Amino acid sequence: MSDPRSAKQPLRQQLLAWRRGLSPDVLHEASRAIAGGIGALPEVRAARVVALYQALRNEIEMEPLWRELVLAGKQVLFPRIHPGTRQLAFALVDDPAELEVGALGVRQPPASRDVPLGSIDLIVVPALAFDAEGRRLGRGGGYYDATLAAHPAALRVGPCLEAALLDEVPAEVHDEAVDVVVTEARVLRPSRHRR
Repeated sequence: MSDPRSAKQPLRQQLLAWRRGLSPDVLHEASRAIAGGIGALPEVRAARVVALYQALRNEIEMEPLWRELVLAGKQVLFPRIHPGTRQLAFALVDDPAELEVGALGVRQPPASRDVPLGSIDLIVVPALAFDAEGRRLGRGGGYYDATLAAHPAALRVGPCLEAALLDEVPAEVHDEAVDVVVTEARVLRPSRHRR
């Protein structure tokens, strides 16, 4: 792809418009199937500390996976924007009701329960789309790219609607890929694209 940066924004707009048209029932069922697929990964079973995300409108829901992980005895973290940086901080959450509206209007945990980034075994990474090579198209803020670059040892899992699995996601040098992509229909294990 000759100019990935210029290709990203129109693709984001197209995907956001498509997501707005998704039926809540379809999204809910797909989220449950994806949660089951992620929960069945051997790396998830072996992990002690797992970072999820708080779904924005029409994103794959994390609550089914959160419940499954808590029942399995995992420590479950949710992100919050770390003021003054592009890096996310993660905090332990026992109940999604603990999340409060923070920066950018996103529900996030209070800072009092932050966990060191290096202690996270596995990070579930949101995106608008992925491809079979693990490249992701985020919303453009760069928060996950900076965070994943700061903790390359964590396994990265990308939940993806099958219809949002693209032939190729435009990627720049700083874009961080995932190790596993899980859709409602399959699990893909690309090689990691470290630069």
